[in-house]
Parts: sequence; C-alpha cells; structure tokens
Amino acid sequence: MGIKMYKTEDEHLHQGIVYFDRGHFQEAEQMLRLSLKERPSGHDSLDRLFFLARILLAEGKLAMAERIARRLAREANDSESRWFYASILYQREKFAEAETVFQEVVQESPDYGLGGILERVALRKRWKEKGYLFKPDPSRCLEAFLLSLQHQGYLNMKIYREAQFAIEQALELDPDNCTLHQRRAEFEWWRPHYCPVCGEPVHPGWRKCTVCSANLSYRSPEVWRDCPYCGAEVGLLWNSCPYCGRDPDQVWLLGSEELDAE
Repeated sequence: MGIKMYKTEDEHLHQGIVYFDRGHFQEAEQMLRLSLKERPSGHDSLDRLFFLARILLAEGKLAMAERIARRLAREANDSESRWFYASILYQREKFAEAETVFQEVVQESPDYGLGGILERVALRKRWKEKGYLFKPDPSRCLEAFLLSLQHQGYLNMKIYREAQFAIEQALELDPDNCTLHQRRAEFEWWRPHYCPVCGEPVHPGWRKCTVCSANLSYRSPEVWRDCPYCGAEVGLLWNSCPYCGRDPDQVWLLGSEELDAE
C-alpha cells in the first residue's frame, strides 16, 4: 500500500502531496479530505486513506490516525496495513493491543519480526504494568534518525551490507522506535537475494533454487571475501553474489574505467 505520488488526475490529492512534502501538514490534510469527499470510493481510496493517516501522524493527531488505520487494517487485510495499525497503537502506548496485532503480522509474514519488535513491545508492556516511565534520549534519537537516512541512502546505492549496519546501529541507539523496526523489517523483506550458483532471484527462506535446483541451505563457507560490486560477504567459490546476483570474479575482467562506472 502506498500513495501514487505522480501523474494523478486528482488535483486535491496532488496539492496534498505538495503540501506534505513542504511540511505544511494542516493544508495537506485539508486537501486529502477534499479528495476523499469527492472520491469516497474507488481502487485507490485505501491508498488515499493511508496517506491521510500519515499526515495525521505528522500533525500528532494519533487518535484520528488510529481510527483510520483500524479501518485500513480491516478493509485492506494485509500485513502492511495491520503493521501500520499496530505501530500507531504502540505510539499511543496501547501495548497489549499492539502486541496482539504485531504477533498476527509476524505469524503471517515472519520477516516482519526480524527487527525485534515483538521483544520491544513485550518489554514496554511489562514496564507499563509496573509503572516504569520511559524517556528517550533526544540526542540518541536524533543520531538514530540520521543513521536511518544513511540506511536509505545505502539502499539507493544498492550497498546492502552498509544499509544493514546503519539500521542496526540506529536500533541500538533508539530501540523503542517503531518506525526503525518497520524499516529493518522492510529491508529484510525487500532486500534482493540471488542463488549463489546460477544468480537467479530467490526468496529469503527458500531451500532450493527454482531454476537450477541448487541447495540454498548450504553450510557457511570457510573462506569469505567482499563482493566487489555491492560489498556483501560472499563465499570464495560462489559463482554469484546472493545480494546483487553478479559474479564476483568478473570484476577482474573489467578495465578501470568500466569498474568506476559500476
């Protein structure tokens, strides 16, 4: 689920996107409400509701965002919408409800739990039951935010190892940040994986490649090296990198100009 940012015929939606990008959240909310009033139904109505909920979160209107997110989780009925709903419950410190929804999401899509959100929400629930107060350190939160920006930059450059390191460091600095947990889970879910034998795309968790039938649950190699293209660790005898899908040995066949172009 995600709003289509470009080439929309809905002028109010377009203006809402422009206002949102500029940080004018109140005006963006007005435009989205007008858009939904004019087009209350349609194939993209849930996308527009999702965008409205994001605007409300930016304005700090958590109760209103929660009501919309609950509707999205019910009507869209997918992992992303339920995760979004649970994250708002988490921010409103409704930890018991959030834990239930998070557990449903992770049970359906286990990769969403790789960021450790279930452990964090269980801990916060225990703290609340015991009356503990949690006050995040603003300086650590800011540093974590900057690391999350680095994470996105590395993703854009397809340097997956550094992207993983950045988001894990951000979580160490701000482990209670639900957004960081979501980005960590999304990274694990969408990061490309390739068969190290034939280089064809494979899904995380597959035991065999559907193209060459290679066993993907192989033992860890004894000798590792860095992929010259994306920087990920690859086995010395692998024919292709499990992350970028290219043959690490072919880099030595390229000239310096071609290598710089990569």
